[in-house]
Amino acid sequence: MDVSREQPRPPRVGLFLFGCFDADAVRRSLATIPADLHPRLHEVVVMDDRVGAADLPGLVRGDASTKLDVVVHRNPREHGFGGARKAAFEYARLRRLDWAICLRADADPPMAALRPLLDVLRAQPDTLLLVSRRGGGTDRPLWRRLANGLWSGLLNRTLGLRIADYGSSFRAVPMTILARIPYLVNADDRQFDVQLLIQ
Repeated sequence: MDVSREQPRPPRVGLFLFGCFDADAVRRSLATIPADLHPRLHEVVVMDDRVGAADLPGLVRGDASTKLDVVVHRNPREHGFGGARKAAFEYARLRRLDWAICLRADADPPMAALRPLLDVLRAQPDTLLLVSRRGGGTDRPLWRRLANGLWSGLLNRTLGLRIADYGSSFRAVPMTILARIPYLVNADDRQFDVQLLIQ
């Protein structure tokens, strides 16, 4: 007797780009996303005041020449580091996304790191995932890497966690977690990321 099982739908994943200082940087970053990953990204959202849809010809939503669905989120005011992430998460919830992947437009780690991240999303639907900047591929100064290691070690001892890189801006946040924590009360500066991990 054949029993058909309904296959779970693929997760709706939004990629949110921050630190978009100019359109050229955004185009270079988007160009490095492997083509076979395009169908796995429900949409790409550029979170910055300084890059508009007119600056990204051939990339914005509705253009059939690209498989990426790119949206420019025009902020009405300067949000700050944490405020921009709050706006991104509220947009993700409004769009009924399952995941919000946060990444700097300068792509460190590179966009190729999206592949292993996307591979584990379905297996760990309620886990906030971080991509560590540790390793030989980073061009950050040695003193910054050492400072980050010391900071992460101190936070791990204080909080009883085992996180390799608290300062990484490359992270995937499930909406199931955001629905259960008061992230909107977090700081609008860089403390936001650490506060989110504590929550």
